[in-house]
Amino acid sequence: MFFFNKKKEFTIPAFSLGVFGKLPFYKDFLYSSFGSEFSELKMFFDTGINQLHKSGVRRPLVKPARNFYLFMENFQNDLVGCVWDSHDGLRAFPFIIAAPIPKKCRKESFTLFWNILNQFWGYLGEYYKELANQKSPSEFYQAVKGSKHQLNAIAIEEEDGSQSDLAIKAGMYLNDGLLARIPLSDMSDTDIVHFLNALHLRENPAMILWPREDWRSDDPVSGYMGTTGFDEFRISFFPPELAQESTPEESPEEEHEQEPEETKEAVPVSESREEPEEEVTEVMYVNDQLVNTENKEDPHNNREDAVGEN
Repeated sequence: MFFFNKKKEFTIPAFSLGVFGKLPFYKDFLYSSFGSEFSELKMFFDTGINQLHKSGVRRPLVKPARNFYLFMENFQNDLVGCVWDSHDGLRAFPFIIAAPIPKKCRKESFTLFWNILNQFWGYLGEYYKELANQKSPSEFYQAVKGSKHQLNAIAIEEEDGSQSDLAIKAGMYLNDGLLARIPLSDMSDTDIVHFLNALHLRENPAMILWPREDWRSDDPVSGYMGTTGFDEFRISFFPPELAQESTPEESPEEEHEQEPEETKEAVPVSESREEPEEEVTEVMYVNDQLVNTENKEDPHNNREDAVGEN
């Protein structure tokens, strides 16, 4: 269990980590799971990255590196983790680290919930550096398997009363059960801090995808917040938003990539694919102007209606 102590600090119980993907020191997949939640995440990336390859997407498959949180319905815990673009020296495949997070964390105030996630994301980032420096699979698995991890106690901070029109609009979308895309590249670092401090929701996001540090570049970058959890996770969120189109033929190096034994439906990045029959949560594009338009050219929105810029 987790608890508040007398110093008004929030404590997370010790946890195991799941890892999956490729690192340059080993010419195959690296994988260790802590439970069924992470196994579900592995299947998502197995299928999704394979579909990105077949759709002609080349490296980087993930840009920038991302933090995520996923509400996992019908599972004991939710997931919090990070994804980095990576490879095994020959084939491109991301590297993922995730941890179980108690479901009750999502029931706290958004400020505390975000602080908890930030503690996890920071810890996982440091652990990634340690794993990436391993020299062999045996060293890697010795560092991963059976290890328990513990976060420092998290100080409970009072909300600072920040105001943000963007946070109000995003809150309206999320409170209405919509998936919000936040145009982070259009915002200063100060704007983003104000946005996060001013976000007040009836219920905290069930899906968050957010860039890690040092994400700014010439490419636009968005953050995502959703209301249903794992079902809103899209592999098309991970490649650069302005990725150059390429032909769908696989390179010789990728032709011998093993197909995963089990698959989970994911969205391929391909303009020619057939639209799925299932109902999809609408995405609302959050910006300073609330104007209803259709944006069919953005490959990140090809399944959803969007609210675009003037």
